Amino acid sequence: MREISYKSPLYIQLREVIRSKIEEEEYLPGTAIPSENQLMETYGLNRVSVRSALAALVGSTGCPFAVRWRRWSLRDF
Repeated sequence: MREISYKSPLYIQLREVIRSKIEEEEYLPGTAIPSENQLMETYGLNRVSVRSALAALVGSTGCPFAVRWRRWSLRDF
């Protein structure tokens, strides 16, 4: 698991952690990524940072996410 440091904004660091897990196929298409609460607990971040990371991931890359019933999941293409 990648460490979160204080060298750059926390949401950017979390965005990169999630992106690397997608690229390494730890998160597969059609599956849900951990919930906001799970990400908050795992990385010791607040909800604003977690939501900002997810929004930045989608906004910067057009990452294939679908949000259904407040769950973020990777689209299956």
